[in-house]
Amino acid sequence: EESVDAGPIAVPATLRVADTSPAYIAFTSGTTGTPKGVVQPRSSFAQFIAWQQKQLGLGPGSRVAMWSAPVFDACYMEVFGALAYGATLCVPPPDGLRRDPEAVAAWLSAAEVTFFQGIPSFIEYVVAAFEKQPRPMAALQNVIVAGEVFPPSLARRMRAVFPAARLHNMFGPTECVLASRFEIPPDHPGHRRVPVGRPITGRRLVLLDPEGRPVPRGAVGEIGIVSCFLSSGYIGDESQTRSRFRPFGEETGEVIYHTGDLGRVGPDGTLRYLGRRDAQIKVRGIRV
Repeated sequence: EESVDAGPIAVPATLRVADTSPAYIAFTSGTTGTPKGVVQPRSSFAQFIAWQQKQLGLGPGSRVAMWSAPVFDACYMEVFGALAYGATLCVPPPDGLRRDPEAVAAWLSAAEVTFFQGIPSFIEYVVAAFEKQPRPMAALQNVIVAGEVFPPSLARRMRAVFPAARLHNMFGPTECVLASRFEIPPDHPGHRRVPVGRPITGRRLVLLDPEGRPVPRGAVGEIGIVSCFLSSGYIGDESQTRSRFRPFGEETGEVIYHTGDLGRVGPDGTLRYLGRRDAQIKVRGIRV
């Protein structure tokens, strides 16, 4: 399936790295409960940051909320997505504010944040806080929602309090930063499942049966991410790396990452996320 985000992207000289040396190591428990160190190469991370800038228009004048905790890779999207392109990084006050949705709403307004991301369960609380205010937040231009299933009714409420914002529902494990995007249109029905969209530039999504073979169009399968821009594996765990990252196409040098997530492609060609193939669940965006 061709990505709607396809097209050349320009990686700035400050980010352009030819080798695959690590940019960072992000630890995630994954399905086992045992921490795994996901090694993200500089070239892969730089490619994603450049895609983010192109699609969301980050640059001078943008005000990016450094909202994600530094232990999560989403924080690096915020920090380097802002600083690499001349945007302003807005750092919230420490401690208690993060646990108080009304304080978060007040801070977002006072800081005139234009870019914000979070998990749906927390954004719902922030939206409820804004619904108590006399005026909507007009400054916000982009909201990325990821990490959990997006409740269909939330989009309508977000548009009421963030009238100028583009709403993006995204999917992707730590092993690839993010893999797909669906920009929620204003007329999306409030009762219909919100897709996770189409693959972003540099990635392909393949649905697989238990034997690793592609499933027919419309069937449910495990989501595989095919790309040259994936993690280089798990630090100190070659066995787990080989089981989840496998060669996919000798000529292209691409690798497929087996996510363990289930999905189905809808009639419109967008991907629907349908949960896990194992017993893993998420609580407030954290896998358990």
